[in-house]
Amino acid sequence: MKRFVLFIIIFLIIFSLTSLGLRLVYGDSYTFFSGEDCWIPDGNGGWIAHGKPAAEIPNSPSINIPVIIIWAPLWIAVLILSLTYFLEIKSNQHLT
Repeated sequence: MKRFVLFIIIFLIIFSLTSLGLRLVYGDSYTFFSGEDCWIPDGNGGWIAHGKPAAEIPNSPSINIPVIIIWAPLWIAVLILSLTYFLEIKSNQHLT
């Protein structure tokens, strides 16, 4: 049970750090931490209101982010934890 909780915590840390990195690179165009009411990119450099955003419309033009980049934090976290888990199993089998 401890190992499972540790994996979940590590997953959340890796996911959050990569998401924050993308937020730093893409700015307001990466809307993961923006919540439900935010400005989302319209695909042409403009912004569309999603819900009722409390913030003003961003001054910078929006950036089209490829779908693979949007999903990258999830896949990076899964890949790192999968490799860690399977390499640990392989090393334990080698010792017995």
